[in-house]
Amino acid sequence: MERSERNEKSEPSGRRPRRDRDPKPPPSTRERLLAAGLELFAERGFRATTIDQIEEAAGLVPRAGALYNHFPSKMALLQAVLDERTQAIEEFAERLELGASLGDLRAELVVIARWGLGELERERLLLKLILREGDRVPELAGRFREAIVEEALELAGDSIERYARERDVTLGDVDINAVAEVARS
Repeated sequence: MERSERNEKSEPSGRRPRRDRDPKPPPSTRERLLAAGLELFAERGFRATTIDQIEEAAGLVPRAGALYNHFPSKMALLQAVLDERTQAIEEFAERLELGASLGDLRAELVVIARWGLGELERERLLLKLILREGDRVPELAGRFREAIVEEALELAGDSIERYARERDVTLGDVDINAVAEVARS
């Protein structure tokens, strides 16, 4: 069978089959280190996870120092994971502010609550790490609480205040910050 006949049989147009291109580039070394570190920290604990294990899980040669090309320490890697997640949360808050009011307080609070629950699911490994290591790495637990829990409460409080202002509704003696503080405790 000639070459042109093979092509015609495999592709009706006679052209070579087109490869689907993945529009998303492969993760960078830094991204692989962040993902591997978080997964191992959640599974084994922060202190029990070694840099060699992180490098190997990221598909790198252990003991080659790749982690140190991106982070000065294991703790810096963990801080970078938190920073990345905090940035994603701040971006959500900014998008919510840009949309301002949905015109319906209940709808706004549902959006915020769903986002909060979804964020906890997205942060499942981070939450697992905090539950496991929070007492040994208290700054981690504090930053997580501040970035996710307190941010959600603040967004809800802002929505309630904006709703009241837009409709000239007085909240009376209700202090939204006090309500949020009670919810935090």
